[in-house]
Amino acid sequence: MRKIALTTSLALLLCSVSLNSAMAFDDVKGSQSQAIQELQQRGVVSGMDEAHFAPEADLSYAQAVTMLVNGFDLNLDTIRFIKKPVASDMYKNVNDDAWYADALVNGYYNDVQLPENVNPGDAITREEFAALLMKTLETKGNLPMIKITSAAIKDNAQLKPELQGAVQRMLHYKIASLNKDGRFQPQAAISRGEAAEWLARSLKLMDEKAASNTTPAS
Repeated sequence: MRKIALTTSLALLLCSVSLNSAMAFDDVKGSQSQAIQELQQRGVVSGMDEAHFAPEADLSYAQAVTMLVNGFDLNLDTIRFIKKPVASDMYKNVNDDAWYADALVNGYYNDVQLPENVNPGDAITREEFAALLMKTLETKGNLPMIKITSAAIKDNAQLKPELQGAVQRMLHYKIASLNKDGRFQPQAAISRGEAAEWLARSLKLMDEKAASNTTPAS
């Protein structure tokens, strides 16, 4: 009886530790909570410190690429180099000792590329992150070519022409949505919290597609 009680107590303790770890950020609320929690558990995102994720803060270019590299497990395993690549070979304003340098290298060779003169600490816009995310999702998830009906985006004229398709496909897959006024706000900086939501939905879509491809036909 004592052994059962001890086992139960241990199980409750482990459960408590797990829940506390999962809910490490005390500044995350509402619809973003589950997405950030899932990504944290998968080792995809981390906070500004142990207790704060800063969901309302602007997402930087460096953070954006790091999220995509971690989320989609982008690496250099299949590439052989004569010389070890460093971030400063690709980007003028990057220190090779920066915390994000390896992620930028991994992203670059997996087609998650930024402008050569990018400042990694600057905020990335919603349309820019959408384009990087969709390109990576479609490549890693092997998504089929689809014919979509263009969503009525009221601020469509503000979208860069070369990024319109990526945004339309994001809306089609329900990874992103328009605001209550029917606008996408493409030139606005995306927040860390919303970026996490987009990434979590993308990974879920990729996992669902992989599962459907391995399910035997009835």
